[in-house]
Amino acid sequence: MQTENNHAWTEDPAKFREFYAKQFRVHLGGEKLLENTTGESDFLQEGLEEIIGHYKDVYKTEHLRAIGATLSSYLSLIPAAFLHAMSHHNIALPLDPASTSIQYDGESFYLHLSGSPSTFVVPELPREERRAHLVGSLFDSYMKPVFQRLRELTGIDKHSQWSYAALTLQRSYDNWMDKASTEELKYLLREDYEYVVGGSDPAWFERSGVRDRHPLDLPFKFVPDVYNEGKTVRMKYRCCLYYKLTGTYCYTCPAITEEHRSRRAEEIISARSK
Repeated sequence: MQTENNHAWTEDPAKFREFYAKQFRVHLGGEKLLENTTGESDFLQEGLEEIIGHYKDVYKTEHLRAIGATLSSYLSLIPAAFLHAMSHHNIALPLDPASTSIQYDGESFYLHLSGSPSTFVVPELPREERRAHLVGSLFDSYMKPVFQRLRELTGIDKHSQWSYAALTLQRSYDNWMDKASTEELKYLLREDYEYVVGGSDPAWFERSGVRDRHPLDLPFKFVPDVYNEGKTVRMKYRCCLYYKLTGTYCYTCPAITEEHRSRRAEEIISARSK
């Protein structure tokens, strides 16, 4: 099974880095894109504490759980970037919680992964086994300890954290399959999607699913897409508490009434027309 481009990193590193920074806010280069960056110390210790303190100042709030929800949503872009690189380019992005950092300025951010993307470290295995190895390293060895530490610092719950990841990944795979350049790539993406949200070990996600469902296979409801007429978007499964930071509810918030959602849609459409 061929991917879209097995040599994207080595052929044009600058273009590769630019794509992941733009699409996923994941920075793979060594240069500084924003004014501040979490320190050189362990990201799971002082690094997360620093970025939490920054957002407390930005939003002028002590509501740690809301900050934990926002950061959990941001950090869910890392598995999206990793899985995109795995499926499209046969490349594994560098993952190490200790050497991760966040560049930030105001509300803007980039998730910085130190090191260079590499080819699969076990090329002699069948693709299904390579995939299991990489997906396990992504979620069990990387995202799980990051989410656990964020919970310790903010009080956000694991079910909400993994629901944000599920939303990001389900939405991402839909987009990738729609834009797949070949039927072969679309088939590969479908296989990878079914493995990630159904075939992977639930223990990697702290078994945070609903009843017997896989933690990433959440039954999202759909609402009209206010940005694309005639289309729909997934409603969030759990509130991200963004209103605690800004005073405004998300259009896709599951906690608001349909009347409130209609008002938010009108506000968004009105703001876009100005």
